[in-house]
Amino acid sequence: MSQQQLTRLLQEKERLMKNFERSKNLMKVSEACSDLVNFTKSKVDPFSPEFKDSNPWDKNNEGGCCALV
Repeated sequence: MSQQQLTRLLQEKERLMKNFERSKNLMKVSEACSDLVNFTKSKVDPFSPEFKDSNPWDKNNEGGCCALV
């Protein structure tokens, strides 16, 4: 094996090891979806009638209307 081939193999190995190490920190799609579902179930939708805090989008207290341009 020539020195050039050995150098290429070592570079390829280093690149693959970096990709492998980076992939250890990734979250699985199923875990991300589960986290998203749990988050949405734990928060109250501000547009639902059950939302108790003030909602600036719910009603206009001044009696006016909204005009879309």
